[in-house]
Amino acid sequence: MADDKKPDEGADDAPAKSGGGVVPLILGVLNLLVTGGLAAAIFLGLGPSSPGTAAPADQVGDGGVPLDENGKPIKPKEEDEGPGPLVQLDDFVVQLRNPEFDRYVRVRFHVEVKDDDYIADIEKNAPIIRDDFIRYLSDRTFEELRGSQGLKRTKEELFQHLITVIPPEKVNNLLITKFVVQ
Repeated sequence: MADDKKPDEGADDAPAKSGGGVVPLILGVLNLLVTGGLAAAIFLGLGPSSPGTAAPADQVGDGGVPLDENGKPIKPKEEDEGPGPLVQLDDFVVQLRNPEFDRYVRVRFHVEVKDDDYIADIEKNAPIIRDDFIRYLSDRTFEELRGSQGLKRTKEELFQHLITVIPPEKVNNLLITKFVVQ
């Protein structure tokens, strides 16, 4: 009976070889290096530029300078240039629409124009702009103006009113520089 033992039966008791652990280790290290390299390239801006940043081929002049719709070279805005010229409108005090009790809003606006030449256009049309803004604001409730979303919506609506008076090619932005509700 002792001779009936097969030669392979004792092999189950021996520990398995661990030679297969080297390949996953190498793949893990390689994966870490590639991921780290890609992260470093993105962080340092060495990767390919995003598709929306390049000007279309038909709007690029000599030397790769982007052109505007009139074919003139676009001057890049300098970092320290800041906003365009600002024109302050007089403060507005407007009674809000509220059936229960009186609420007032006090607002100050600045209009950012694209060039100093357009400041006179804003000043000349200031009464028309004020009239339009007052009519819009007096038809709002406190709840409509409340919070950042209310201010954002109000600013967008008033900007649309502004560019009906002043052509949009003359105006960059409308800034709300004071906003108090009582």
